[in-house]
Amino acid sequence: MRDFAVETASDTIRFERHMPGPISRIWDFLTHPTIRGRWLATGPMDLKEGGSYEMIFRHDELTPHPGIAPPGKDSPKGFTVRGEVLESRFPSVLALTWPDAGPDSKVTFVLTSLHGQVRVTLIHSGIRDRATLAELAAGWHAHLNVLEAKANSVTPPPFWKRFAEYHEEYIKKFAS
Repeated sequence: MRDFAVETASDTIRFERHMPGPISRIWDFLTHPTIRGRWLATGPMDLKEGGSYEMIFRHDELTPHPGIAPPGKDSPKGFTVRGEVLESRFPSVLALTWPDAGPDSKVTFVLTSLHGQVRVTLIHSGIRDRATLAELAAGWHAHLNVLEAKANSVTPPPFWKRFAEYHEEYIKKFAS
């Protein structure tokens, strides 16, 4: 399997993907509620520092054949995450708090233009334990697959099937 997360600290994972530009198009995939809903979650986002956001996850709507969610992972109505925008610099940096049991963690997207492509770097830091690290890595990996497919105008792979495969791999990878 490709494009696995790199553990850069005991509480931090990092992904890097390359997608067709322009950079403003990929920025819209992160910030525009409807476009973001095609790969991650819909919902409003106040893009100023200290602004709030709401993400409404409906995994069954991300891919033509999403598969069956693991127990406790999803419901037909989806689920909602709320947090704070920590940094928003169009079109290159978006940082958000990420609600978790215990202190919030932090998700940062960094976009860089490279010869007509956009490097998308996702860093998730402040993750509370190894089990959560594996689960979040699997989730981000599956979501980034959908983003990459949608950015390339191709059909994304089944979300929950990929999540389950990646979760098993990340449990092994982060076992120590």
